[in-house]
Amino acid sequence: MDEKSNEITAIPELLDLLDISGAHITIDAIGTQEKMTKKIVEQGGHYVFKAKENQKELQKDIRRYFDKINNLKAHKDIIWKEVTDKRNHGRTEKMVK
Repeated sequence: MDEKSNEITAIPELLDLLDISGAHITIDAIGTQEKMTKKIVEQGGHYVFKAKENQKELQKDIRRYFDKINNLKAHKDIIWKEVTDKRNHGRTEKMVK
């Protein structure tokens, strides 16, 4: 990454270099940007982004969206899961609630 750059500017440039058609892209909270989601979709990819605890409104919007889909039974395989990371002896454990 260029010295005067950051993740928000570098990720879209990286996406331009990759063939992501049909790929599932995961990016941490820094990547939750409309510009990045549009770029991924335009290039035929799918994305999974994290909504941090301090993004309460975003979390509510996401929950409402998936609740609506689940209520319509359009995608029975989509389930809202809350995941907690826990450090234990140098490894990360994922706790699904």
